[in-house]
Amino acid sequence: MRPRKTKYRLAQRGDYRKAHKLTGWKARMSWPTVVAERDGELIGVIGTHARRDAVVAGFLYAPHPIVALRLIEAYERVLRLAGVREYWFSLAKDAPERWRRVVEENPDLVEPRGERDGVSWFKRKL
Repeated sequence: MRPRKTKYRLAQRGDYRKAHKLTGWKARMSWPTVVAERDGELIGVIGTHARRDAVVAGFLYAPHPIVALRLIEAYERVLRLAGVREYWFSLAKDAPERWRRVVEENPDLVEPRGERDGVSWFKRKL
């Protein structure tokens, strides 16, 4: 891993196709979508579910927890610059235990918003 060579940036037109190929996701990603790029290749992505009533982060894919954290940081920076004050995200029951611990052990970071169909929902204020 060469973290210094990793760039985090907003997705451009051709990145969406690459992100879908990397992740295997079928759902449409909307703005903002942030990608992690190393040596000209996408290695990670965090996208947004297309909704009119809220900003819902999703589609987080990263090869390493540090890349995931940097993607989230970059995503939140873009949201702040756009004037967004909060966003929602979910954790499925089969989410990695380390993510569940981060969320559950830091109640000052997120506000639990309930569970539906085996998915826990949270709101994050920026």
